[in-house]
Amino acid sequence: MVANDGQGVYEILVVMVHIAFAAFLLGSAVSNLCRLPWFVYGEEPKPAVQRWIGAGELVLAAVISLPYFWQDGAVAAVLVALAYGVVLVGLAFWHWRQEHAVRLATLVTPAVIALAFAVLALAGLAGTPAETAA
Repeated sequence: MVANDGQGVYEILVVMVHIAFAAFLLGSAVSNLCRLPWFVYGEEPKPAVQRWIGAGELVLAAVISLPYFWQDGAVAAVLVALAYGVVLVGLAFWHWRQEHAVRLATLVTPAVIALAFAVLALAGLAGTPAETAA
């Protein structure tokens, strides 16, 4: 990968956004599994619910990392990132409409990172030429 051509810079952007998204998911998962007092999605839940959410975040982190181990997993990673971003935006909007005491930045920031990863990865998938059999 050469950084001075357009494709190299694009690949670097995709990797950096992917690292940010995976790091957020892993950090939040560890926080939820260990019951640390940092719950992104709203008020403090019951311990079992928080642990299940942490386990779900670990699964999401694994799914978005699929393209590095299995090339066909790129579509699944994009779909998961899009769904996660849209759900977080919806949750932030709901908290805002209900006037809950939740910092919207804790929901909007990971949503923007997820949507940025999804859009950049989707553009990469759309720009990749299909393999043809010779």
